[in-house]
Amino acid sequence: MTILDTLITDRVPEDTRLARDICAKGWDKMTQAERASFLGGLKGAYGPTDMNRVREAIEYIDRLMVDAKRDSVVKPVPIDHAEYNGEAWKHWRDVVTVPSDYVGPDIYLPNINRLWAAARRFRAAVLARYDPDGNGYIPPEREISPGDFCTVLDSVGLLELRVTAVCPPGVRAEGVAWIVSESDTGWTARLDYAGGPYPDIGNALSALKISCGADAVTDATFTLSATLRYDYGVTAGTCAVRWSPFMTWGEARNLYQTWGGAKPLTWGEAARGGPV
Repeated sequence: MTILDTLITDRVPEDTRLARDICAKGWDKMTQAERASFLGGLKGAYGPTDMNRVREAIEYIDRLMVDAKRDSVVKPVPIDHAEYNGEAWKHWRDVVTVPSDYVGPDIYLPNINRLWAAARRFRAAVLARYDPDGNGYIPPEREISPGDFCTVLDSVGLLELRVTAVCPPGVRAEGVAWIVSESDTGWTARLDYAGGPYPDIGNALSALKISCGADAVTDATFTLSATLRYDYGVTAGTCAVRWSPFMTWGEARNLYQTWGGAKPLTWGEAARGGPV
């Protein structure tokens, strides 16, 4: 059991109404049961005990993040105990609330927001143009995957991966657990990463196979984006790809050598239609 198990997460309006009714009576008019409830901490009220539990829970989660090699994001919240500055109260830490503190739960919101932000993160390096052979294009028969032109550097709280293609109809995609939907400009492939079969993001991206069935030069752009916890979306980057069935003169010159040509073609000879 941890401090998280002690948090009250099931308050309902009826609890708040009951707390207000008891407090409105005043101590003298409370029944014994109501006094016991009041002293024990009313479920519908938010008091120092609740504040301390939330602080401890924030610190606990922050320690878990540090243990997982993440940076600590929680900053102490000093509280001035105006009525408890004597020797008898030295054991109270500045961050602990006591009954006389007139502070609300909003003092912990900055730390809570920092924890939320740290629980959702997605960074990736996306090539501006994918061309592994240095020719400015790739052959139509070569399949590619987002893992060829994208490397995920850091991810926390990833729910969904998306690859959006702006391309002609000849460019297609398919992959296990990926759902591809057509659009007017191309298609979008979605993967439910949180509930999917890939514990490794690199494997998830490599599983989406992209192919080109066109017989002419074909250009496409692919944008990688993600949905993180709590409905937070982020775009990692866009990559351009060109498929072409035609060789460059540089390729022809190199092939001429490998086929046993007497000498490499010069650019002028290649341009005049020399033997290849």
